[in-house]
Formats: sequence, structure tokens, C-alpha cells
Amino acid sequence: MNKEKFEEYLKKYPLSTLNYVIFEILYDEIVSGELRPGTKLNTAQFAEELNVSRTPIIDAYEKLKEIRFIETPANKSGYYVSPLYIDDFKNMMVVRGALEKTAASIVAGIHNMEHMDELYSLAEELQDLMINDRYFFQRDIENKFHSLIVKSSNNPYLIDAYESISKILYRHYYYMGHMTSQAPNMFVTKQAAYEHIAICKALKSGIPDMAEKAMEKHMNTAMVIYLLHADRWYK
Repeated sequence: MNKEKFEEYLKKYPLSTLNYVIFEILYDEIVSGELRPGTKLNTAQFAEELNVSRTPIIDAYEKLKEIRFIETPANKSGYYVSPLYIDDFKNMMVVRGALEKTAASIVAGIHNMEHMDELYSLAEELQDLMINDRYFFQRDIENKFHSLIVKSSNNPYLIDAYESISKILYRHYYYMGHMTSQAPNMFVTKQAAYEHIAICKALKSGIPDMAEKAMEKHMNTAMVIYLLHADRWYK
């Protein structure tokens, strides 16, 4: 985080508070991998660089602590970028799987085809990226695909619940590209390339159980890919 970036984000969020702007900068730097897990955050340096008091910086830290992006270890002083914990990922995936399977079932049940063309387009793009081993371009499209299915459920409570984990999930997506690139020719990796299309077909079928099972299979594939390579990045 530097002065130039701070001014850029101030223009991006002209009506926002300083702590919100600083939160967004740090959030983006953490999910992009620019701020690595375990990095100590230098509050005094940030305050001097941005010409602000420490208060909005600390407020931003505390907000990031709420989504477990930052921690204050008992045996250390100060704030640190949280390591990636495999147990935390597993717990998040339990919730994610439940929400996305429910969303898929609902979308098929109400036969909401409003976003189907876009979903197919995203699925085809993901398939092309994964078949051609371009995994580092996958994150934003993957995130948009799954979020759009949840949105298509038209269930505000389900949408709110998904949004509550979306920031945490987005951080994990960064490492997904690294993990899939470690095993591009593994069957499970190539299998994942075709699962987005399978989900679209299941949604279009109008059969809730089929849609739920297609999503469950995809969640299981994602978990296998993570668990095969998580030890390199996760604790």
C-alpha cells in the first residue's frame, strides 16, 4: 500500500470513509497475493506514507480480522496477514457446498433461464482455459459463474448467506490457479474443465435433483484438487 494507490482508491470510492478505502486496498492486496500470508503490517509506515492517522488503518485491520484475513497472534505483537488454514478452508467449503447445491436445486426447480446464456458462455470460457492450462485466468470467471447461479435462485436469504463467505472464497480462488497448474494433466483437473457445462445442462433440465448432484460433484472435485496440493500453501 502506497500513496499512489491510496489516491487511486480515493477516486474509486469518493464518498467512502478512509477506513473503508484502506480496507479495500488491503483486501485487494491480500487476495492478489501481493501481501503474502504471514506478512507483518507496518502501521506506522502506512500512516506516514498515506499521511493519515493510525485510527482508520487500525479500523481497516479490525474489519479484515472479521473475515479472517488478518490476525493478531498471542505470541507476537502487531497485525499479520493470516496464514491459509486448511481446516478453515474445509469449513468454508461445507457452507459453500450447501449454499450452491441449494441454489442449483432452486434454479432448476423454478426453471429460471434468465442468465442461462451467460452461464453457458462463462462455462465454455472456463472449459477453454482449463483445457489449455491457463489456470491463472480462471479466478474471476469461476467466481462470476458460481455467484450468478446463486443470484438466479432469487432467494435473498441464500444470496446474503453466500455473500457473507464470498470475500473469503475469493482469497482461496487465488491459490486454486496455483494448485491446478501443479497438476494440469491429472484426471481430476481435466474433469473439472467439463463440469461447468454439465451444471448448465442440469440447470436447464429443470430437474432439481440433477442440478444439485451436478453441483455436488463439482464441489467434490474442487476439494480433491485443493487437498492434493494444499500443503504447499496451507497450514
